[in-house]
Amino acid sequence: MRICISSIGLWIAASLAAMTADPREIRAPVGYFALQPGDPAVQRPNSNRQITAAQLELPAVAGLTIRARWAWLHSAAGEYDFTFLDGQVERCRKLGKPYKLLVMTGTNSSPEWIGGEWYRGAPVPWSPELKKFYGELVAELGQRYAADPLLVGVHITGPTFPSAEMHPAPGIETLAGYSDQKMLDAWVAAVDAYAAAFPGNASILSISVRRPANRYLAKTIEYGRKKLGDRFTLQHNALKAGTQLLAPHHRVIAEQHRQGVRVGFEMVCGAADNPARFGSDDVMEGIDVGKKAGGTYFDVYPADLSHLH
Repeated sequence: MRICISSIGLWIAASLAAMTADPREIRAPVGYFALQPGDPAVQRPNSNRQITAAQLELPAVAGLTIRARWAWLHSAAGEYDFTFLDGQVERCRKLGKPYKLLVMTGTNSSPEWIGGEWYRGAPVPWSPELKKFYGELVAELGQRYAADPLLVGVHITGPTFPSAEMHPAPGIETLAGYSDQKMLDAWVAAVDAYAAAFPGNASILSISVRRPANRYLAKTIEYGRKKLGDRFTLQHNALKAGTQLLAPHHRVIAEQHRQGVRVGFEMVCGAADNPARFGSDDVMEGIDVGKKAGGTYFDVYPADLSHLH
């Protein structure tokens, strides 16, 4: 593989130098991050989606985004299992590479024992059980990982539908008790939890412009900026070569960058896996779109890691 030092090394090195020049600076992600699948190897032993040691060691790969389901980590009230996270962190520690933490919540990710009202396989976003127990998990994560100098970002999740984005569950507006204010309050509680648990790390909110999130997105961003200050980071999870610059989700990110907010992106899929959906078989064509919108870091799927430059 041909590595272009001027486009990788200098970009990452300069950004990292600026990020770490003062120990009081916020630790934030910079460069290309391998996106660890949300299923452990024991569940997908033959999956080509796992991040291999060789992939993580690639010079172009700045670090690892570790995804784990809430249900894996929180076996019961007050009982936690961080074995999976610790194993992934140790991989990064051996290489001296930074990492981000992303706890997947919502459908197929939340522990059933928390009880309360559920809808489409997930706790209702405004349920007191979600706020209480997820807040307790975030606090535990903060105690365990927040001081690690290799931790450069945490993803704000909790009241999500499928995984990590602000997407609301389809039809949630028809649920008894729904209001835009309750959804906003749920996201405010998630921001508060991460703000308290991770005082020195970038906190990342993956936006959604789907209805009804489009009605409370601006207020959520406003609150996040006020609460988190320089830690506040935004991303969208649909970057591709075919990204329409005037698409609502991309416009939000580009505008927030112009206002001084740190922004990043997750690829919509692997370019090498699904070039039709990505709009190209070259992941860099999507990344170039993100860089022009101000992106400082990019979550990249395994199939594309060897094609970064």
